[in-house]
Parts: sequence; C-alpha cells; structure tokens
Amino acid sequence: MTYRRNEPYQSGDSDTNSGSNGGSGVSFMPRPGSSGDGNDNGNGGDNELTSGGGVSFAPRLPAPSSGGGGGNGNDLTSGNGVSFAPRRPAPSSGGGGGGGGGGAGKNDSETSFKKRDDLPGSGGGGGGGGGSSGGGGGSFTGRNPSPSPTKPKPRPATPAPKPEPKPSPTPPPSDTGSSGSGGTGGATVATTKLYLLSGDSIKGRCLDGSAPGYYHRPGFGTGAKKWIIFLEGGGWCFSLKQCAVRSKGMLGSSKLWPKERKVEFNGVVSPSSRDNPGFYNWNVASIKYCDGGSFAGGSGMARTKANQTVFFLGNWNLKDSLQDLLARRGMSKGTDVLVAGCSAGAVAVSMLCDQIAGQLKPFGLNTKCLMDAGFIPDVEDYKGRYSLREKVERLSQLQSFSGIGINGDCQRANPGQTWKCFFPQYNLKHIRTPTFVVNSLADYKGVALSLAPRSKKRSNPVIKCLSANYNPAKCTPQQLTLLQGFSQSIKSSLDEISNNRAAANVQFKAFTYTQSTHCVMGDALWSQLKSTDQPTIGNKRLTSTYGSTTTSAIANTLKNSFMDWYYS
Repeated sequence: MTYRRNEPYQSGDSDTNSGSNGGSGVSFMPRPGSSGDGNDNGNGGDNELTSGGGVSFAPRLPAPSSGGGGGNGNDLTSGNGVSFAPRRPAPSSGGGGGGGGGGAGKNDSETSFKKRDDLPGSGGGGGGGGGSSGGGGGSFTGRNPSPSPTKPKPRPATPAPKPEPKPSPTPPPSDTGSSGSGGTGGATVATTKLYLLSGDSIKGRCLDGSAPGYYHRPGFGTGAKKWIIFLEGGGWCFSLKQCAVRSKGMLGSSKLWPKERKVEFNGVVSPSSRDNPGFYNWNVASIKYCDGGSFAGGSGMARTKANQTVFFLGNWNLKDSLQDLLARRGMSKGTDVLVAGCSAGAVAVSMLCDQIAGQLKPFGLNTKCLMDAGFIPDVEDYKGRYSLREKVERLSQLQSFSGIGINGDCQRANPGQTWKCFFPQYNLKHIRTPTFVVNSLADYKGVALSLAPRSKKRSNPVIKCLSANYNPAKCTPQQLTLLQGFSQSIKSSLDEISNNRAAANVQFKAFTYTQSTHCVMGDALWSQLKSTDQPTIGNKRLTSTYGSTTTSAIANTLKNSFMDWYYS
C-alpha cells in the first residue's frame, strides 16, 4: 500500500532506522548544503515517506538526485538503488528502478542487487515516466517528472464498489497509470478514513501522548464480515532520547495523521477480484504505529532530561483499536480475521498473534496471521558481536515487554530473557494460532540490522557491502560467507519451527525466496514472486555463493501458496 502525503520530514537518525526519520545516512528533505550519505548502514522505515540508507530523497538545488540503496516498504518508498524524487529538471540516476524516480532514471547493475525488469509492474529500467507508474521497464509508483510545475488535472472520483462485481474494479486513470511496457496494470487507489480513539476507557497513547487510531476500508458482498487487520511498521526507537525525537513525527504522534488518505491497494489487499480472488472484498483496517516498540510496550511513561514526557503504551494501542473495531465497525459480527504485518509490524504479529486471537475468540472470529519481512535473525554481526540483540534488550527494558501480551509460553521458556521473545526464531516456536511467514533470505533491511551495526566510519568497505544499500558485487568472499550464514540462519530456523509446530498440530507455513526485497504483501510482487527466485547482479546468479532456494520445494507463486494455505 502506498500512502501519498506532502508533509515535510526531518533528516535521518542513524539509530532510529524508521519511518519519517529515515535510516542512517539519509536526508529526506535536506537543507541547502546537505544530502543523503550513501555509505552508511541506513535502514529506512516502512510506512511513511521513507527511503533506505544511501538515498537522497529530495535533494537540494541544484544537484540531481543520485542513486543508492533505497527503501522498499509499503508507502512512498524508493526501490533498491533508486533516487525517488529528484529536482526538476535534473535527471535521476542510480540503479534498480524499484520505486520509480522522476526524469531519466536508469538501471545500473553495479548498484542493483536484483534487477526488476523481469517483473511486470515494478522496477525495471525506467525511473519515472509520468502518472503513477514509470515508463520503460515498468516502474510502479513514479511521479510526473515534468520540469515545469503545472497543476495536476482533477482525478475522477473512485466509483463505489458494487455488492458482487463480476469484473475487476477499474483503477482511476490519473492515479494508477500504466505499468510500463510489459506491465500488468496498476494498483487501485481508494480513500480511507482515520478513526482516532477517544473515551475514558482508552488506555493507549502514542509516544507524545496523543490518541492512537486506525484507517478503515469497508468490505462488501461476501467479504463484508471478513477482516484484514494490518499492523503498520516503521522501525523502532531503542532509547528514551530516540523515542523523544520520534514522538515529534508521524511515527510518534497522531497529531500529524491526515483525516483521510489515499492508498494504493495491491497484493493481498487489492480490491481486484482477478488479482486477489480470496480477499478482494474484505474489510481492511490499518492500525497506526506510533509507539516505537512493535505494539508490545506497556511501561507507562518516562521523562527525558529536558522534562519531556514519553509514553510507552503500544500494547494498549493495539488492544483499544481492536476493541473499537469490534464495537463500532461491526467486526464483532464478523466471521474471519487475517492479522497481517510488515517489518516492525510483522515482528508485532510474531509476538502478539496469540494475544490478538485470544481477544477476538469470544466473538467467534476465526483468526489467522501473516507476517511479512519480520524474520530478522539474532546472529553475530561482522564484528562478531550481537549488536542487534543488545539494542533489543534495551528496547525490552524501556518498553517493559514482560507481562504485557508477548507470547506467555515464550516468556516462560526464557525466564529473565524476555528480549528473546522479540525475535521470531524464538517466539514462533510457541505460537498456537495458524501463521504464514513470508521472508526474503536476502532482505536488505534484515541484513543491515543484523550484520551491519552503525559505524562512524562511513567509508568502511564492510559497511558498503552489508548496509541497507549493500552491493554484493563489492563484497569479499569472507563477507559473502557472512551473508550466506544470514540466509542459512533464517532457513534453518524456519525449518525447525515448521517441524515443531507440525508436531504441535499448529497450521504453520513459511515461504522464502532470495530476491533482495523488503515487504511484498501490499505490492505487485505478491502475485509474481516464486519460491525459486534467486538474487542476481546483472545476469550473474549468486545461488552458489549466497542464499538458498526455499524452505518449500514447491515452485509456486507467493499468492497461490498463501491462498492454498489459508483455505486449506
């Protein structure tokens, strides 16, 4: 899903790795004299106007936008190696063509880990081209690169859905455009309404103390009583200082959320009966992420040295939002719920899926869970330290994960080590609710988080290889071995969990692939990825040195695999 906004954003914070703050070494709207740094281990967030490390999002005048390792989340994000919004009329340079920039963006195998020109409707050779899609190779969400600022023509209103439409809904032409040569069509754009929670019974708060909330797209026809609950992502804040900074942006305050927003629905939330036959007419409720702790916090509040109050009540944000959906949006009369999340939202699903199912059980709702790009392994980084583990330990203490809603079986199995229950490799061994995991074995954000901690030496060649804009072509054999270990850790953990859950008679399946992407459930890739896809540099395949095929031997598309699992 792609959110369209025009709010200003601050430059990236090198530790936050999230949402509106961007990743380390990233400048979103640089002031004169500043720009994004492409050499650090940036790791952009997933649900705002984000980009990953090494991207200058809206470069200062008069410099053109340059390439790097763009984000690949669920919103107005740049793709791998794409500069998203260069100034006019400066050209966009850089590789990959993931998100589609303005001007004449080009595919560059030196900076693109996986060329996307073989995947219709995304990436490719073109970096813009006009409309919402790029030209040439099918860049999916590019903007109009016209050098002269002209007012866009008014869009026609999105037609109201019929109860049981036989043909697929037709997207508004001014928003979806074409998907470029060889494309398969654009996403459907719809307006969703914000519901902020209020009342004496509401215990949840965003980091700044403002009210939590969610956006809702009503279902229709046979899907009117069925629900997709999407837990938004956007990284984490690992210290009180970081969370205080985060509280002033869209990932920490509801004061900045628009009352309505236009969303491009694709993948498992697409309203097209042709592209998404199993879920096209379901309700979609997107629960906003504003707590910095994957909806798991419950420690109350804390004060900074500057006497700023910061709230850690993310688990109540989730519980209160679900209660509001049950009481006011008709979910209590529903039949089925799919709880889904991407990135930090997927980590939330792994920790809280059973808790959510328990809250919905009294209403007779059949609950299943989907986690996308949240399997970030607890492994040694390139320095031989467990740097991510150290951050998560601080996060667990700051947000007070223990005793809230994190899987109780996991906590009992790891006394005094509640932080372990943040990592899916540990918590999914105890999950009881049917769960489907989709994850890249070469997820560039996972690689950056697990293997490349922040470094002051931005020119460090190891950082260049392993950070969010890493280029395996520049990695040494030893570094490629480290990447191989990252992939193998995910694969072996999922194999173990699959066997463990099968023994416990829990419906569990993992779909892994080795294209370097992050979050695909709301993307055209949902219908195109296959479990046998492999990473490439140019035309060179890396299967012999990096990655593995899949935890499943079935060479099927992700969409079909999920459909088979869900309706089995």
